[in-house]
Amino acid sequence: MTLQVKIDATTKWTPCSPGDPLAQEKSWTDLDGDQLLEPPLKVRDFVKAIKASRPTVSAEDLKKNSEWTAEFGSEGA
Repeated sequence: MTLQVKIDATTKWTPCSPGDPLAQEKSWTDLDGDQLLEPPLKVRDFVKAIKASRPTVSAEDLKKNSEWTAEFGSEGA
């Protein structure tokens, strides 16, 4: 669902709750990129992302990297 917003006499569309009384159903393919108004990022968005993130390397990977660095000395390169 999207909500129509006027900014400097320009019509923009932003995501909203389906329960919003002014909501209109639209697909992102129905709109041009310059018609989209991205919702503002808030601290809670970052907190949610951090909580959902998982490590991209394992403890074994870190150990191998440390051993390689100790042997070949590329620390800080």
